[in-house]
Amino acid sequence: MTNQPKYESVPGIGIRLIEDFPIRYENGSTEGILCVVPKGYVSDGASIPWIAWQLTYTPFDDLVIASAVAHDWGDDIHFLTFKQNNKMFKQMLTENGANKLKIKIMYWSVSVAKWTWKRKKEDEDYLIELYNEVKDRPNIDEYKFPQSIIDKAN
Repeated sequence: MTNQPKYESVPGIGIRLIEDFPIRYENGSTEGILCVVPKGYVSDGASIPWIAWQLTYTPFDDLVIASAVAHDWGDDIHFLTFKQNNKMFKQMLTENGANKLKIKIMYWSVSVAKWTWKRKKEDEDYLIELYNEVKDRPNIDEYKFPQSIIDKAN
């Protein structure tokens, strides 16, 4: 199993990271693309409707939580393209040993959900707030906050 995020439960919302969570997308280059999800980031886990849990996994299952957090962060900050973000999700599910059929179902689900790629106002407000919390950390560049968020935060 790949590196797993360390988190605490946030009732009614999901989870909050209690440590930075480094992720690497192996995009065919020798080094891959590294990004760090910051401590304090809040995720709803794998956004799987409860009716589909029998077909896939529950939102915070150990086999999917790392992939879900990485995918959520990618959706929020767009450090990868929509397609790359979904491939990273699939790659991490595979590395964690998730069932191949369940991976296909989950990958298809995120691949058709293009409408989630557009950042909503409340997501932007949250990212500005999170940026202000972490901007003085020595590894701030590793979080890959979009310039638009940095500009609005300053």
